[in-house]
Amino acid sequence: MEQVKTSLALVIAVLLQWSLREQIPPIAYVNFPLLVVVFVALNRESLKAMLFGSISGIAVDALSLGLLGAGGFSQTLTAFCVAELARRVLLLDNPLLRIPVIAGASLLNGILYYALHRLLGQRLDVPLLETL
Repeated sequence: MEQVKTSLALVIAVLLQWSLREQIPPIAYVNFPLLVVVFVALNRESLKAMLFGSISGIAVDALSLGLLGAGGFSQTLTAFCVAELARRVLLLDNPLLRIPVIAGASLLNGILYYALHRLLGQRLDVPLLETL
């Protein structure tokens, strides 16, 4: 039942990411699928988190007509880093410690996404600071 809940949360997050960008512009800065991926990674389910990261990243890339695969790769690598951190540091059960981890994961994901675009010679519609 837990897998159904997290899968449904991921689908809802992808749909929110895709649909709310045009309706409410400040919401475009929130990466809803990444929040679900980090939540799964913090629960020490690394394989599931990386799978969710790749699926949600490719889905958002396909729906937003962006560079296909950049979001999937950056979210998968972010999920791996967070899952390894959660596996090695047992202090992440504290809710207050999860906030900086989510912020760091968002920063890492933004840097990787921007770096992939630069590496492949693609232009981003927004500058680096807005991407982060």
